[in-house]
Amino acid sequence: MSRNIILFLFAMSASYFMAGEAVAGAKWGAAVPEGAGKSVNAAVLKRAKDNYKVHCSTCHGVNGDGNGELAESLGEGVKPRNHTDAKIMSARKDEQIADVITNGGEAMGFNSAMPPFGTVLSGEEIKGLVEYIRVLCKCRHE
Repeated sequence: MSRNIILFLFAMSASYFMAGEAVAGAKWGAAVPEGAGKSVNAAVLKRAKDNYKVHCSTCHGVNGDGNGELAESLGEGVKPRNHTDAKIMSARKDEQIADVITNGGEAMGFNSAMPPFGTVLSGEEIKGLVEYIRVLCKCRHE
């Protein structure tokens, strides 16, 4: 079995383990500031925050800083994107972020350690994740 498949399976197992905590309403990561997510309603943004914890935080970290528990296991020179870096994230269009989430890193010219979530998450959930990432970076595309 390839290393990427093993890492993906491990990440998914860890994600589902942590899902119970998200469903229980445990506090984690960045607070959703009032007025954030103007293009989505509060319920969608809350669900996006939960999805981020389940699907993204193992690599990107609960605060989105790129220091998740699996970040170091991805290999030398592979670092998950820091979603709190406004300089980097404001250079990305929402559509670009959605494409990476949907199709995975390799399909978008990034590292293959970023798996595709297009078959796991709905289009609305992916839009919500993009909006939540905008909350983390406190930025918009320039």
